Amino acid sequence: MPPKKEKGKKRKELPTAFLPDTPAWPTSEGTQPPAPRPTAPPPPPRNSGAPILVRTAGGRTATVIEKKQRGWFVCDLDGNANEEGKAHERKTLRRPHGFAPGQDHLLDSAPQAPIVPKPKGEGPRKKKPKSQAGPGPVPPGAVRARTAGGRVATVLYRKQRGWFAVELDGDENDEGGAYERKTLRRPMFAPGQDELLNSAPPDPNPAEPKPKDPAAPKKSPAKAAPAKDAKKPSSKPSVRKPSSARPLSSSSVPVAAVIPADTPQGLAACFAAFYPGSKAEDKAKFQQFVLDNTLCPRHVLNMPVEKCESMLQQHGFEGVVVFTFQSRLREVCLPAAARGA
Repeated sequence: MPPKKEKGKKRKELPTAFLPDTPAWPTSEGTQPPAPRPTAPPPPPRNSGAPILVRTAGGRTATVIEKKQRGWFVCDLDGNANEEGKAHERKTLRRPHGFAPGQDHLLDSAPQAPIVPKPKGEGPRKKKPKSQAGPGPVPPGAVRARTAGGRVATVLYRKQRGWFAVELDGDENDEGGAYERKTLRRPMFAPGQDELLNSAPPDPNPAEPKPKDPAAPKKSPAKAAPAKDAKKPSSKPSVRKPSSARPLSSSSVPVAAVIPADTPQGLAACFAAFYPGSKAEDKAKFQQFVLDNTLCPRHVLNMPVEKCESMLQQHGFEGVVVFTFQSRLREVCLPAAARGA
């Protein structure tokens, strides 16, 4: 008889042997594993198929077509025309100025427009220098000078206001083509050639001033101010300021009272009087310049116009000083008879 099972005691189960995972396909030679299953397509974008409607800053309804770069959006406006655009007009609006606030989530869900990179090398075309086959005829008396870029230029003749007609040499560079004829101004030459440039022959065909049209209407003299604008006589006696506190002018005070001393200090005083609105550092700079070079009014008056302009320009003074200082000094220091001569 089989032994009786004892009640209340569970039978211990023996551990089962570990079995490795067996492949789901045969591993014999000549067989290939099945192709992997195609992955599912990505989920459609948000609001796909439905128009993206937003509100413009002016209150109109706009349909967002696509999103461009730098915060720009292509939109179709509704049929209510106003200052934002015509009815059903397609235009580009920028965030945040073109849209009402609180719609960033709608604008960000718009499809991105394709970005087309600009092709390289399509910048503005540079003009090619005008090159000649060889040197042209040179007038007698022409001189040779060195340009600021190191080229040799034949100075054909002097023009007005510091300009020179030149012919460059055969070495083409950014200053001009080979044997190109052009006009250069005095600062465009290498420094230290003022005497050489002044020895060039004058322009054979100087520009003549335009003749005045006799049929042109003459300007009527200024009308006198009404009597009510006239100054009322004051009871206090007027005190005349000394001439040192007033700007030098040949029309305001006698000539003998405004002629400056023929010293560097007198020339510096002329600069301060001619240009009272200039900065204090410019006045100090001019004073130091005349003291270092021992310049007096007599020296400036005896200079050629081009040399005086070049000297002031090379030391960094403003254009109004460069082109007017000598003429103003001449009006003050020379009498009217000498200026007319």
